[in-house]
Amino acid sequence: MLRLSQPPHLPLAVQQWQGLIAINYPARAYGIQRHITVKEALEKCPELKLVHVQTWREGDTEPGDWDAPEVGTHKVSLDRYRRESAKILGVFRERCDRVEKASIDESYLDLSTVVYEALLEQYPQLRHPPQDLNTPLPPAPPTIFDEEKHGKIIDISAADDHSQVEEELPSDWSDLTLSLAALHITSIRNQIRTQLGYDTSAGIARNKMLAKLCSSAYKPNMQAVLRECVEGSFLAGFRFTKIKNLGGKLGAKLVETYKTEEVSELLKVPIDDLRVKLGLETGAWVWQIIRGIDNSEVNTRTDTKSMLSAKNFRPCVNTNESAHRWLRVLAEDLSSRLLEDPAHRRPKTLTLQHKSGGGVSKSKSMPVPKGGELTGEVIWGMAVGLLRVVEGEGRCFPCALLAVGLSGFEGREEGVQGIAGFLVKGQNHAPRTLVVQEREERGDEMRKAEEVQVEGRGLRGFFKRKSTADEEPAPVQDAAPTTDGPELEEFGEKCERCGQFSVDKQEHDDYHFAMDMVAEERQQAQAERTQQPGGAGKEPTRKKVKVEKGQTRLSFFK
Repeated sequence: MLRLSQPPHLPLAVQQWQGLIAINYPARAYGIQRHITVKEALEKCPELKLVHVQTWREGDTEPGDWDAPEVGTHKVSLDRYRRESAKILGVFRERCDRVEKASIDESYLDLSTVVYEALLEQYPQLRHPPQDLNTPLPPAPPTIFDEEKHGKIIDISAADDHSQVEEELPSDWSDLTLSLAALHITSIRNQIRTQLGYDTSAGIARNKMLAKLCSSAYKPNMQAVLRECVEGSFLAGFRFTKIKNLGGKLGAKLVETYKTEEVSELLKVPIDDLRVKLGLETGAWVWQIIRGIDNSEVNTRTDTKSMLSAKNFRPCVNTNESAHRWLRVLAEDLSSRLLEDPAHRRPKTLTLQHKSGGGVSKSKSMPVPKGGELTGEVIWGMAVGLLRVVEGEGRCFPCALLAVGLSGFEGREEGVQGIAGFLVKGQNHAPRTLVVQEREERGDEMRKAEEVQVEGRGLRGFFKRKSTADEEPAPVQDAAPTTDGPELEEFGEKCERCGQFSVDKQEHDDYHFAMDMVAEERQQAQAERTQQPGGAGKEPTRKKVKVEKGQTRLSFFK
């Protein structure tokens, strides 16, 4: 609306091919939803304005707004939306020290530091807490919420229909902290409106799960505050499938087991029964989450771990010339996204993924050379070289998919040290402890942290022999921007496979395909190693090196 200078009351939808990926609120009033076609949307609202996303044409070096782009000759570009998202995220980071980017148009802000400083400034008596922790806090001053300053307040008596309360509330320190947080969010939303021209909505609560749920209460262009004393009645009015991590397989299992989707009904199930049906950890987590207990922290790491640009061909491409032109499009797409990285990081690995018309998938990788700007031309040259490797191994055309990925990103200052850093002795040579995030089978996205001891190594560690000569690097991840839950309606379409929302469904499908392809290749490689004489664990025979007179054999050549 802002870029096109359209009036805010005009029904408008963002089109991708013959589907809709974003719909404004005036268009929703006509019953238009993301899962209908362009034809169906125009039947509901003939005056609906349709805007197609930018696309790359075969051989282009930058995306454009083309008339009637076709899936066979164009590729979707979301650069325009990524750039605007980065601007809003910049305002968040400017005003808050802990920000988590959940999707292209959604973020979590931890305002603990801001609220704590405001509390100490307004109530200096809190600077000196009592020695005995059992001593209660002094009575909190009366808290009065004002709609213009704080937003809508979800009332304790009717949380399920989001009524508002305007009278003076009982004195409670939790209410006071929420009111301070609401004032800060109002200021941030006003700044975004003034600087960037965008309307935003927000939810203010004591944890991420509750904040997300109440953020939808008064859309558009409003914010809602959920007091602690309201949480129980607020949650009881929801279907638990609307709660993050309960909209996928775990939610379906709960519905099948207890024949209900209502939080109010699931609250009646004892924790022991949930543990028996779902497992000890998962059952306990479900029991807590439907009661508003969410201990997940705001993850401040917002940098992309990897990038992927892919294109499915319908029909397949049949010549080197056409494949090279499409590789240029993918390379320029990745190059433009690298330029927009605020940390100016550099990837370590480039991966080409190829699928033939017969369904045979191959993946080839190579290290990204250090030094020099990683332009579209450089990425294109590397990708073309890997495609030639694929051609040399067998039939390459017809080609049904090409994808180019960049992974292993690190900042300029990361991993840079002199040779002395590898030769230190004594205390500095002790083992290091890293925290690794792993995915756990609790719904689709539950995770746990596991400490892994990494043994320190001397020079011998750098000469360690790999188990296989053609081992592929880690697969490309985070290929497509996705939302963090089923509530988000502005962008994306829900993936039936992983339960996440994606702005570019085709690119998200390509991501799943790429992951399947890498997994398939690993299984094939493992099978080939197992079939080798002597088993998979047998080390290859090493040729003995003759030592000349007067020379000494180094330990790592033994």
